[in-house]
Amino acid sequence: GLQRQGNRLCIRPLLPPHWKDFDVQYRFGTAQYNITCRRAKAGDAPGVVHDGVKTEGDVINLVDDGRVHGVSVNLSQDH
Repeated sequence: GLQRQGNRLCIRPLLPPHWKDFDVQYRFGTAQYNITCRRAKAGDAPGVVHDGVKTEGDVINLVDDGRVHGVSVNLSQDH
């Protein structure tokens, strides 16, 4: 799932076999993080995109800035 460590959020969701995707709204202070997790389609690379920028690994930095942030997570087919 989701695990917060200070101002970092580790995103490692496991979807039940019959789920295609799910959405989470996560608050960090005054900021809101809209997180969409879905199985990667054929040809899509697994990974995390935070505010339009692909991240290395599965951790994003959280900022208490009053803004709404978008996070997209493409999971490999075996998750």
